Amino acid sequence: MPEIKKPLFIESEQCRSLKNCRACRFDQTFRDKIKQEFEVPNHFDSFCPVLVPKKLVFTETAHCLARIHCKACRQNDQFRQSIRDTFEVPENFDSICPITGTIDPPVIIASPSPSPAKNCCGDKSVKPVPATASPQNFPSLHQEVLNLASAVARAAVSLVTTGKVIAPEEVRKTRIAICEQCDQLKVNRCLKCGCYTAAKVALATEKCPYEPPKWVEAPVTKP
Repeated sequence: MPEIKKPLFIESEQCRSLKNCRACRFDQTFRDKIKQEFEVPNHFDSFCPVLVPKKLVFTETAHCLARIHCKACRQNDQFRQSIRDTFEVPENFDSICPITGTIDPPVIIASPSPSPAKNCCGDKSVKPVPATASPQNFPSLHQEVLNLASAVARAAVSLVTTGKVIAPEEVRKTRIAICEQCDQLKVNRCLKCGCYTAAKVALATEKCPYEPPKWVEAPVTKP
């Protein structure tokens, strides 16, 4: 007897109504029930399937590029399992480091500590003056939260009024191609708004934060 295909959760009234978002993200029992009734992506427990429709590639994320989890990644089975559940990884991820291509993690060379500065009299050490913030920094956490809240609000309005929130595949491909050529792309995030590009380009209601924007909102209409 052929297996009955489950309906997609992101197309269900439970998801489109936006009434269960908090439970969906914070209640494991609720998510387990959803997984029994609907078809959900593999990363459903970790990411909202609307904002992040597919798994991110682990080697392109800050988790990997920061090189602060290398020891756990190579020596801790439970840590690697959590990575596999959350991100897209190579088939040989358990035995081979995806960066070095060997069983060994990358060699991390610590930067030398700066020499203590001295005051004008030269007899007392003082802390070095912090360097001026680089233009390659992301927005403040406060601003990123505001940007995210605005994006969620726009997506919610679109979902309620048109029943759609995800941009067509052709639009997403065009957007990501533009972002990949932009000097404001850093570790798969936009330096202008702080958003992960994979999520931002997927939302029909979003536009490039540049003025003028390099790409704009995708028109959506009721089916």
